Amino acid sequence: MGRLRSTFLFGLIAYFGGFATAIYYLAPVSEDAVKTGRKTVQNSTWKDSGSTEMNREKFQEMAGDFGQRMRDYVALAEEKVQQAVAVYKAQAAAKQSDKES
Repeated sequence: MGRLRSTFLFGLIAYFGGFATAIYYLAPVSEDAVKTGRKTVQNSTWKDSGSTEMNREKFQEMAGDFGQRMRDYVALAEEKVQQAVAVYKAQAAAKQSDKES
């Protein structure tokens, strides 16, 4: 019975937590808070050597570098998967030959 109560209690907490989050996001915000929030995010996020805006070329260069690194990681992961499959097949073949002997 205790497990059912704890499951029910957890469900209620999760439900009302989600409901409270929805209310928080849908609540109206004052204009002063919106202006201050946007200014803070804009200045802290896009600073580049003292300027308040990042130029388009720099952003595209960073995005290209990131994309290339992601492609390198994916290629490395594919190689490691192929190696793992080869090891698994070798172990399975060894176990199969042990069973036959």
